[in-house]
Amino acid sequence: MLVSALYANQFHHLSVHFVLRLVVQIVWARHAQNVPAASTGPVPRVVAANVRALRARLRLRQRDVAERGGFSVTQISFIEGERRRVAVDDLAGLCRGLGVTLADLLDGTDPRDLQDMGLTD
Repeated sequence: MLVSALYANQFHHLSVHFVLRLVVQIVWARHAQNVPAASTGPVPRVVAANVRALRARLRLRQRDVAERGGFSVTQISFIEGERRRVAVDDLAGLCRGLGVTLADLLDGTDPRDLQDMGLTD
C-alpha cells in the first residue's frame, strides 16, 4: 500500500529514501515481534539465564565472553535473549568464555533433564 502510494505521488514531500527506510524499520519490527524464541524447553532457558547472570556477576562484557569462547558478540546476545538455540558444541565455548564449569552453566536445570542427558545418576 505504501509503495503504491509512492507511485501515486501521494507522499511527494517525502524522499523515497526516507520512506524506504521507514518501510524497512516497520518490516523489521514486525518480524522481530513474530520471531519465536529458539528455546523450547527448560534446559535452553536455564542456560540462557545462566549465561546472562554469570556474565553480569563476573562483570564481563558480551565481547569478552565471545572472544574467549570463540563466538561473535551477536551469537552471545542471541543466546542470552533465547533467540539462538544452544547446541551441545556451544557448551564448552560458553564455559571457556565465562570461565565456569558445565555444572555452573546448567545450575537450576531440572534434575530429571540432567539425568535424561546422562549427566547425573
